[in-house]
Amino acid sequence: MEENFSQRQARRVQELIEGIDRGDFANPTVIPESYTYGHLYSLYLYRNTLEGAGDLYRDLFRLVARHAEIKLRERCERKEKIRVAFEVITASQFAGAELYQLFRKNPLFEVFVVVVPVSDLPAEERNRRVSLSVAHLREQGYDARSGIDSATGYYHSFEDWGGFPDIVFHSTPWIEAFPEGLSIESFPLRTLNILINYCVDVVDNPDGTYMEQFQFNKEIYNLVWRCYATDRFEMEGYHKYQFLRGENVKLSGYAKMDRMYQKKEYSEEEIRKIWKIPVGISSGEIKKVIIAPHFTIRDLGVIHFSTFHQNLYFFLYLADRYRDRICFVYKPHPSLRSSSVSGGLFRSVEEYDAYLEEWNKRENCRIVDESEYIDLFKTSDSMIMDSGSFLAEYLYVHKPLLYLRRPEQAFNPMGQAVVDTYYQAQGWDYSAIDSFLQEVVLNGEDPRKEGREKVFSEELDYFGKNGVLASEMIFEDILGLLSEEEKRSAE
Repeated sequence: MEENFSQRQARRVQELIEGIDRGDFANPTVIPESYTYGHLYSLYLYRNTLEGAGDLYRDLFRLVARHAEIKLRERCERKEKIRVAFEVITASQFAGAELYQLFRKNPLFEVFVVVVPVSDLPAEERNRRVSLSVAHLREQGYDARSGIDSATGYYHSFEDWGGFPDIVFHSTPWIEAFPEGLSIESFPLRTLNILINYCVDVVDNPDGTYMEQFQFNKEIYNLVWRCYATDRFEMEGYHKYQFLRGENVKLSGYAKMDRMYQKKEYSEEEIRKIWKIPVGISSGEIKKVIIAPHFTIRDLGVIHFSTFHQNLYFFLYLADRYRDRICFVYKPHPSLRSSSVSGGLFRSVEEYDAYLEEWNKRENCRIVDESEYIDLFKTSDSMIMDSGSFLAEYLYVHKPLLYLRRPEQAFNPMGQAVVDTYYQAQGWDYSAIDSFLQEVVLNGEDPRKEGREKVFSEELDYFGKNGVLASEMIFEDILGLLSEEEKRSAE
């Protein structure tokens, strides 16, 4: 009979304890391959219920971290390529673009991206998300691999691509629905795991428990060799809430935003590939606004941010009203398609897709779905949104934003500092939304600009403080693990 979740965790903890008694963990150079990060994960779950489990976990975590470092160095000494994988669940959440290029250009490494299917999504939505993300990443030149065979429903494993990587970069803590062969639980202890978050953590729930339960102390943050923090508020969150109290955390800045520091002049042709601009109007004659609704419709989930149910058709009206003066990109959260149906806003995904078609058929509107969005940000003039991940990211654009409010929204200290610098309106206040477009976007009145720049400079401008990009700092950390001979050859 197949074991259930509790039985599996108990078995793994028992195997650990028996292995410790046998001396399996006496030497960090040699740990049997039969142990995986699933064993650490199980012990972590017992940290508060089994006497001594917390202290044992910390000791084993440090031993395993040392083991992974040693194995990485041994591979270098044998002149074997180091295999590096980036795991993402959507292309839009890929935080390692610049870091990927650093690995790709270095002969010591072999690097690829895996788009991981989220198994608790409906099959059609799961396959669609993976397919669109893989196609976009390949179009951008990445070696992107699909974590699912959409024809058969077979979930791939790293074993299908030559075995588990030496280094895996994770971009999300939401790993509960990952297929077994792509989950950190199945990774051997020689794999060096790193987390670079796909967003700046800004949200909370009204009772203030979200940060501890769903952000800074989720399991993966206590399993990986290193978490790279985006800002000082995130560092403080780890030190306050994480079980390891920040011992595996380093402040690097936000790798996903590295490209925002790269100056680029966009041609008319490039801008028209990003934005649908009506015929006869040049890109400089029309404003460009992103509409970015969150997925937390109605009362679903732990946090409640979306106002989409209050304004989804009003935005189509605005697109018609300003068709000669403003072009719009509809950039929904990746989960909005399914949640808008489960939340009762649409009766089916087909009905939601019909709504999308209303955007597509307008001459000044375009949909951007499962793709990276840095070029979209850099060429935009403004954004209207109610999500969390874009909240801090748009400060890197240095343009005005209208944040749509609902009573259930709550923020951590970083999020509150950022949202206070933006223009705000209730999600149902059509007059205020229209006034923002008229006064701020079209007329250029931006009295909040100074406040935004102050928060950006003090809290988010990591390049201004460090003098290096976040990807460069992370890459140098990895090179620092190699032998002196290999470090010289990598330079």
